[in-house]
Amino acid sequence: MLEEFKVKEFKEKPALSGEGKTFTKTKTKNQEIPHNKAFGKNFKEFYHDLKGAVAKLIEAKEGQVAGAFYREDLGDIDLVWGANAADLKDL
Repeated sequence: MLEEFKVKEFKEKPALSGEGKTFTKTKTKNQEIPHNKAFGKNFKEFYHDLKGAVAKLIEAKEGQVAGAFYREDLGDIDLVWGANAADLKDL
């Protein structure tokens, strides 16, 4: 028996995982940025400074920058240093 498959058409766009949540573009004074301590030192001075964050991680060859950049639909995005995928597999 042969079945015919059709592509579903959505009248409304599917909701993104971050949709409906409120994200903050700028941190307030003395606000701690949540980060994963397993990735090492957090260079918080590069919050929302993508170029500075990348340069610092390349220079330090360790650590992370929590909230290195921001996307309207996702919120803050972190960058972490890792030599290869094997180094990060157990985190």
